[in-house]
Amino acid sequence: MLKLLLLFTILVLVQSNRSPSKRFDYHLNKTSVKQGKVFSLFNVVQFPNDVCTTTSQTFTKGTCLASSECSSKSGTATGNCAAGFGVCCVFSISTCGSTIKENCTYITNPGFPNTYSTTGSCDFTVEKSSADICQLRLEFNTFTMNIMPTNTIGANSNYGCCGSSCATIIIVATTPTDSITLEGQSGVNPPAVCGINTGSHMYLETGADATDTATIKFYLGSGATGSRQWNIKVMQISCTAAWRVPSGCVQYYTGVSNNVKSFGYASGQLLQKQNYNACVRQELGYCSMLWREAGQSSLAGVATASPDPFSFPDAPATTGTGLNSLCPNAHVFISSANLGEPAIATYLGNTFCGEALNCDACVTAVIGPSGRPLPAATNSFYLGVFSDSGAMATNPTDNAATGFNLRYTQQPCS
Repeated sequence: MLKLLLLFTILVLVQSNRSPSKRFDYHLNKTSVKQGKVFSLFNVVQFPNDVCTTTSQTFTKGTCLASSECSSKSGTATGNCAAGFGVCCVFSISTCGSTIKENCTYITNPGFPNTYSTTGSCDFTVEKSSADICQLRLEFNTFTMNIMPTNTIGANSNYGCCGSSCATIIIVATTPTDSITLEGQSGVNPPAVCGINTGSHMYLETGADATDTATIKFYLGSGATGSRQWNIKVMQISCTAAWRVPSGCVQYYTGVSNNVKSFGYASGQLLQKQNYNACVRQELGYCSMLWREAGQSSLAGVATASPDPFSFPDAPATTGTGLNSLCPNAHVFISSANLGEPAIATYLGNTFCGEALNCDACVTAVIGPSGRPLPAATNSFYLGVFSDSGAMATNPTDNAATGFNLRYTQQPCS
């Protein structure tokens, strides 16, 4: 049987050599015909260069490429993809001053996973992987930087400050601390952040021109230097992509419910100079949302998350919560917010600060069973965040505000 199969194959090849015009276009020359006969014996494997899952625990996502292309682009093959025809190619960079040219590139501190103690600047430039790129998404897989702590004198001034300017606004002389800043060419950039932000994310508008670049700047102050560590995945988003987020959204959350935290919340400190929107995708069949403090399982329960899930300055001691004009120094903005679940007619306002998002019968700044936090309902799908460059201690306790950890739940259309 094997001999007959072999003989049949030889006869097919011989016949194809005798009748090239039946297999190829008449306009092909002899050279093309010969090449066509050779390549007709093979199947060309093609696969999309999609995001793939690697075998690495440090760099979990890569780009599916041919092995040769991964090598030519200085990537690292970390697992297979496309049914074994491709490799999951990881791009990572840790040298300060480097340029990123590939989508899905990881930026790590020099020596990662070890911490980094060198002071000064460590910048990275991002070039577009294609002309049709309008946004970057940075995912902070690991992010630990120093933050300006409180002290016994002048706590209102230096608390929660990030970056080189901190030394100019404090009462007690100290050294500047760390920060990361993102700069695109749209003229609208996210705020500088510091502290612990592992698990958080940030969007940046790059500018629409094909030659526009973005810069990721780390400022490493001369204070405490031993705890810095970062591993950030940088994704490039096409101008026409369905997953491009609305302009003006520094953060973007999906799902019927999710947690939204202030930058630096894990450090237990509200950051200064914050002014951004955390946006939420409106899911199909849902028309409003309910915001409440994290850790509160029901309206009758107490918010038990740690650090304090809502702690801002300015609230008067008699209520522990502030609304509208009571929140000039820092607040969250919930458009046309109401109390109740999902909402009742009692209109409260837009800006919220103090020791509780909303509070029913609060008599102290410490929220307990006698003064439980209440949710705020809204028809808008974003949370505004604001803080100025001073007065970050809370009233009336004069302790440092922790920021917020809020959970939203979308409400079905009625």
